[in-house]
Amino acid sequence: MYIRKKCEKDDIWLIRDFIQESYKLFDEKVNWHIDRLNFTYSVSRIMNGVSEAKYRDDITMYIKDDVLEAVLITEGENRGEAFFEIKTFALDETLKKMMFDDVEELIKSSAHDFVQLRLPSEANLLIEEAVARGYEKVEWSEVTMKKLLIDIEDESLPESYTFVNNFNFKEKAEAHAYAFGYYENQQLILNAAQGLEVMTYMPDYKSEFDISIGKDGVEVGFATMWYDSKNQIGILEPVGTHKDHRRLGLGKAAINRGCNMIKALGATAVYVGSDQEFYKALGFSPVSTDYVYKKSLK
Repeated sequence: MYIRKKCEKDDIWLIRDFIQESYKLFDEKVNWHIDRLNFTYSVSRIMNGVSEAKYRDDITMYIKDDVLEAVLITEGENRGEAFFEIKTFALDETLKKMMFDDVEELIKSSAHDFVQLRLPSEANLLIEEAVARGYEKVEWSEVTMKKLLIDIEDESLPESYTFVNNFNFKEKAEAHAYAFGYYENQQLILNAAQGLEVMTYMPDYKSEFDISIGKDGVEVGFATMWYDSKNQIGILEPVGTHKDHRRLGLGKAAINRGCNMIKALGATAVYVGSDQEFYKALGFSPVSTDYVYKKSLK
């Protein structure tokens, strides 16, 4: 018999452990990696005005015989998004029904009139259930790419650019804003600064892997590497370059620096949640796709 459990404060890291341990249950990436939980629990939720308590309240844990079997989770963005974290594609009917029933109730309680559920492309039984319930596949999807860490990568920077590790959170938020296009929204920059500070308190955050590039005292490029030592993999989140300093190799240098650092610790591969040509040029290749299934709840 399955028991539903809401996520209390310390449970968030039990979910982290579940995500970490489930990685080897599949041939490739199916659930989140640890970066997404750390990043959304800090930066994403704060930028979107979601409290820590609300983020946890939107998580449902499914337990059987005192063992965590699956998780329903959102990113803390309050946009109708939902994800299933699982141990197997062959979920039994009872658990599958509970999770699908709960995701719709969750989104309704968040005052949204639609749910956007991400499902791995290999999860045929979950996809069949979604379609049977009236979900429709949308045109966009989430692609994850992977690069094997074999050689030492080139970290060289153009003249007058340097690796810097002493930017304050406001400066880092401004770099994030110029990289991702919200630099005219001062309130969002302040939220980002708070979120980036909270990110440094996450248990998987390592300051040495938070790589910044500066020029004339301004942060113009960054790449944060998360290292899952249990699975010997790295994950990039976030990566960005100031809009006025692109096409100079800054992003490449920051990523390569992070790759070299974790390779020295035994990492065999690094992942990124993107299918941009930029990453393909660095040697990343697509390895998994999460389809998005949308359902109106009107």
